[in-house]
Amino acid sequence: MAKIEEEPAPSAPFWLVTYGDMVTLLLTFFVMIVAMSEIKKDKMMEAMSYFNGRNSVFNNAQPVPVIPQKDPKEIEEEKREQADRVEALIDFIETEGLQGSVQVNYEESTVHIVITDSVMFSSGSSQLLGTAQRVLAKVAGVAADTSNTLTVIGHTDNIPIRTSAFPSNWELSASRAASVVRFLLTQSSALPADHYQAIGRGEFQPVATNRTPDGRSRNRRIELLISLNQWQNQTQQKEREVLTP
Repeated sequence: MAKIEEEPAPSAPFWLVTYGDMVTLLLTFFVMIVAMSEIKKDKMMEAMSYFNGRNSVFNNAQPVPVIPQKDPKEIEEEKREQADRVEALIDFIETEGLQGSVQVNYEESTVHIVITDSVMFSSGSSQLLGTAQRVLAKVAGVAADTSNTLTVIGHTDNIPIRTSAFPSNWELSASRAASVVRFLLTQSSALPADHYQAIGRGEFQPVATNRTPDGRSRNRRIELLISLNQWQNQTQQKEREVLTP
């Protein structure tokens, strides 16, 4: 009796054959579409440009330039120069006897200066006093590096003002901050104009109680924030250039 040989088991599931046929048909279909289509050179070059340095889908966008790293010795020298400028400001404050009216806090990346309004302005005014101009001239020297940025913030107490010039403390604090920026821009060591910010906070960020004359005096102040973080400032500037059409 002849022995019936058993058929070998399939090496792959039967559905895989049908799937392979479908994939082949789809590939053939797309090859035909590409072969029959007209390729526009300008569109192709634009598409390829996104793989050749462009990183934005905005019109006229340019690749973000790589900011060169500074030599460590150069960085240390700049830090020493910055510290010397801050020290000169502190010495000036002590010489003028303004220790109780001007505070200077110096960290690695920021100089924070707080000046009470009695040194800066007459009551209800945004016109700088002579003493304020002398102090601000020294502050301008601290911020002399053109890669720095300087933010001026005006504060008041909570007593309403309501004058024709300043209907509220918002306007008074903003006008005082703007007066400071306007003066700093006149100095020989002024930064580029777009490196300044003038902000009015009114009475809404007190540092002391408004229930006592001394507390209200402390709340009426000008704050100056000098950013010394050069990498951050330069990067933000490059981002503005990239996104500008």
